[in-house]
Amino acid sequence: MKYQSFIKAVVTFVTANLPRDYFITVYPVRKNNNYIRDAFVVRGGNNSPAVYVMPYYRRYKAGVSLSQIQMEITEIFRQVCNSTKGLWNPLFCYDHIKGHLALQLVNYEENKIWLTSVPHRHFLDMAIIYYIAVSYPDNQWGNIVVTKQIQQIWKQTEAELYYCAKRNTPQILPPVVSNLFDVVNYLQELDQMEAFSLTDEIRKNKNNCRDMYFISNKANYYGAVYLCYLSIWKKLAEQVHSDLAVTALSVHELVAVPFQKYGRWEIFQEIAERTYVTIPKPNERLSPSVYCFSRKTGKFSIIGGKKKGYKIWEE
Repeated sequence: MKYQSFIKAVVTFVTANLPRDYFITVYPVRKNNNYIRDAFVVRGGNNSPAVYVMPYYRRYKAGVSLSQIQMEITEIFRQVCNSTKGLWNPLFCYDHIKGHLALQLVNYEENKIWLTSVPHRHFLDMAIIYYIAVSYPDNQWGNIVVTKQIQQIWKQTEAELYYCAKRNTPQILPPVVSNLFDVVNYLQELDQMEAFSLTDEIRKNKNNCRDMYFISNKANYYGAVYLCYLSIWKKLAEQVHSDLAVTALSVHELVAVPFQKYGRWEIFQEIAERTYVTIPKPNERLSPSVYCFSRKTGKFSIIGGKKKGYKIWEE
């Protein structure tokens, strides 16, 4: 069965087995870098999770019966219909949600059109957006991006969202700064190298990572946002007695290297550009740039960029 036929079969079956006035449809969910995923959503209630189509279609192609998949998705949406019928939607109450707001970095140029629909602010050659962090068992996380429509319901300015999310982020997903050599060893022991966006060069030459630092958070989820927190970089620069060259492995991770150890920015630029294009998931790409943190000035600049010397903010 082809993809569109699979979708039609699921939609028809699930809708027929939901309570009256509820039905499901397929909605294109726009992710980072204009990456779009089809998702089943229920109409008629206050809340609906996005049940992504592709994981179920892959299971179907791998041999799981269509009826099994139809029943699984039906059960998910039955629970949604029963639990939300007539209930107040907490998403509409800012006081209820504000403790879960967090920051995320996205590529500005890749998302220029999409950014017109979400509150954001420029950050170097990227943009800061806001999301509601949703926690799941086993240290898994999801997110609901704050759109301008949600912002209007909350009656909050972009600045208010920013300061709230900036304060929350380290509390929700605390930053982690580790020696990259230790990270690679740990992942190899657990056989979980694929869980992080590490390049083949790093995987194969881990001895070269002894002077590199890995920055993310405890869940490795949108951890690249810690590029925005100057106190982390001030502390690390003092620790290694050097300016820092920082590159984004993905939206989830950063790598920092003491500049005085190598002395040529071109090396880092080549690594950053190669890493950016080899990230397998387009929605996890952040930036091909190299960012220099000056130990003397406490400022970031883009190496070779037009915004060199651009001051982020004071903490």
